[in-house]
Amino acid sequence: MRRYLKLQLCFYAALFMIFPALAYGDSDREAHLLRNVQVKNQQSDHEIRCQLILAHFVTYDFRKVGPGQSLDFSIILRAPDRTLFFIHAKRTMAIENLLCGLDTNWSITKTELPLALFQTTNRQSLVFECVFNTTFACNIARL
Repeated sequence: MRRYLKLQLCFYAALFMIFPALAYGDSDREAHLLRNVQVKNQQSDHEIRCQLILAHFVTYDFRKVGPGQSLDFSIILRAPDRTLFFIHAKRTMAIENLLCGLDTNWSITKTELPLALFQTTNRQSLVFECVFNTTFACNIARL
């Protein structure tokens, strides 16, 4: 009988701790907004490479983008605190940076693409056009 009472007490204690977490998770989920990013390679003969720097020094390398091609991906904006997230390995991870550069000379040409416009405006998408004349640059195509 004592074991049954202990087990029942543990069960109710677990329910007491889990229900508030579940309720918070549901309301938090409604505050997540989907945002789209497109990186266009305007090069005539160079591939570009893009990489997300995520929380805890985790990186995510996208496929290489050939000349005239584009890279499209979605990120999540958490509305209450304006934090940007990317789903990586079935986990939602905070985004720290988006870097793009020429694949052949990544360490010298990599540049940060500003995703902060998602945090300061109500934009639903950003389009970056990347070119290489004397230096590599990615500019926002449409505002």
